[in-house]
Amino acid sequence: MPSSDHSNVPPSDHPTPGREPSPHDGNSQTASEEQKVHERYTTGDVEIVSSDGVCFRVNPAFLIAGSRVVRAMIEDGTSSQIQLTDEVIETREILTVLLDLLHGEPLPMIDHLDSLWPVMHLLSLARKYDCPAALFTIRHFIRSTSVDHPQHALACFVALSTFEDVQGCAEAIRLGGDRRWNNDHYRGPPTARLLDIPIDNEPWIFTVIKNRRGELSAEEVSRVADEFVRLFKPIRDTYSKADFGNSS
Repeated sequence: MPSSDHSNVPPSDHPTPGREPSPHDGNSQTASEEQKVHERYTTGDVEIVSSDGVCFRVNPAFLIAGSRVVRAMIEDGTSSQIQLTDEVIETREILTVLLDLLHGEPLPMIDHLDSLWPVMHLLSLARKYDCPAALFTIRHFIRSTSVDHPQHALACFVALSTFEDVQGCAEAIRLGGDRRWNNDHYRGPPTARLLDIPIDNEPWIFTVIKNRRGELSAEEVSRVADEFVRLFKPIRDTYSKADFGNSS
């Protein structure tokens, strides 16, 4: 019969489940040496490791001020290293933009429609970690972009819709004009009306399904924007009252 005495079994190099790897763990030391450190975020008492394996060393003061979720984690003292795992929104690229924003750096410009997706992921990351000041800045940055660069009106419209910003979306419709909506970037089923379509796991998204009856004049586009506000503002106001317990 095999003995049940494990006293002679050498200790495992693998960290105990549920425990943060210690610098004294053999494999952990090797991993730490091989881990890539972000070229700008090299000093700080808190380490954040992106889902693609890049380590950001950050002064905790910026995290405490900028993120309610991370502040709670730091104040709990559970760990000085935060490992991120979401392969879509917690990558090096998206985390860099959020940390830059928390450090007072400006947001990159939306250069073309493809630039929409990093912004959408940034919104998701800022919401996940409850970064109110960052979200405020992102929202007004997108509004300004729709004014300064009307060629990006569609991207701005979709991004603003994740804020349920009815007025901002309507302004993007006006600024973009008919020519910005001619391409079928977003297409619903043949019977589609105005839909609430989740994109990137966001619960709300306003999507315009264009009724193709020829090119619209500026006045007609403005009427579309007015109709958008008429349809969605009461819905948005109702949800706002429910969210914040406002009975007025």
